[in-house]
Amino acid sequence: MQLGGWTRAEKPRWEEIPSDHFRQAVVCTVFSAAAVEHSLVAIALMRKSLGCRGPERQLLDSVWPRMLSGTALVRIARASAKVDPALLSRVEGLMKRRNKIVHSQAEDWETPVEGREGWTERGVELPAITPDVIRDAPGDVQIAEEAVDAIQKARGEPEWNPFRG
Repeated sequence: MQLGGWTRAEKPRWEEIPSDHFRQAVVCTVFSAAAVEHSLVAIALMRKSLGCRGPERQLLDSVWPRMLSGTALVRIARASAKVDPALLSRVEGLMKRRNKIVHSQAEDWETPVEGREGWTERGVELPAITPDVIRDAPGDVQIAEEAVDAIQKARGEPEWNPFRG
């Protein structure tokens, strides 16, 4: 299916509506990253809560951002949990793919038309979300399943148990 009506240099410009496979792949990647991020936030806050008290906690709270980026969350997990570094690298890739979809940056431009006083050509460049999204989606779901499981197991690491003797 195509939508259209715009022209450029007398040629029709069309925008294709993505296929169902494409839309489902986007959903897989975005929600896989969301599931992992939720687990990463949980472990980061648990480590923060169990790791310090009193003045140390106040100092940490004064510099702790209200919302941590995916990169910061992975760094905290690397520093405070026994999660396979290769898996965390795959999580970083998942977060980058999610960000490319969710936080796409469009650019607009305007240039004068040569030989036509007062005329300008304008455009909007939208970044392409490529067929790689479809290719990567099943792997993104697998990364999420592995990462959520590994992070949940890491929550119970004995050295972080507040009731240890």
